[in-house]
Amino acid sequence: MKRQDDEKLYQDALGKIDVLKLYDTYYDDIFRYVLNRTGDVEMSRDITADVFFKVYRHRWKYVFTSAPVSAWLYRIAGNEVVSAHRNTTRRPLLLDGELQHSDVVPVALRGDLQEEIQQAQEQVNRNAAFQRVNQQLKKLPSKYQEVIVLRYLEEKSIKEIALLLGKREGTVKSLISRGISQLKRISFTEKDFFAQNGLLVEARTNEGVN
Repeated sequence: MKRQDDEKLYQDALGKIDVLKLYDTYYDDIFRYVLNRTGDVEMSRDITADVFFKVYRHRWKYVFTSAPVSAWLYRIAGNEVVSAHRNTTRRPLLLDGELQHSDVVPVALRGDLQEEIQQAQEQVNRNAAFQRVNQQLKKLPSKYQEVIVLRYLEEKSIKEIALLLGKREGTVKSLISRGISQLKRISFTEKDFFAQNGLLVEARTNEGVN
């Protein structure tokens, strides 16, 4: 998306981030990305809420740049995933409560989702291939996890990943290659890691630019 289009869509009346539009547009994308990183539905819901809480808290500081505004969200999400893995006693930030005491219309976060969360987690647990891949990914450093998830589970191009992470395309390709090499070393067969686990995508170390 071009810079001017990004600004037009996600600026509020004062020229700052419109939190509600950002939430409506990107909640599902950020939740899916976090779920692919954690494999835990309830944790992913909490982390995604934390992401948008931080967007709300820092909306006045954000400055539109040549990068898409979604890059900001993915970077926050990546940091929150790392933080969550380090702190197993963390509590989600209360975005809905904050919004109720502000000049922003409250976002419908639907507090009572226990049954829905349980059903979604059961569905994830039944996906054996996803579970195997997720457990192996967690053994990698975060810098490899994020590029592999974005490339093969989110199916984003090298160019898109570079924009989202603020890295050069060559750096992204190198990280993917090194990450896949590490996955192959820790995997229990010599076959291609993703093909072995039953996923549709095929991981190659000679990543293209597309």
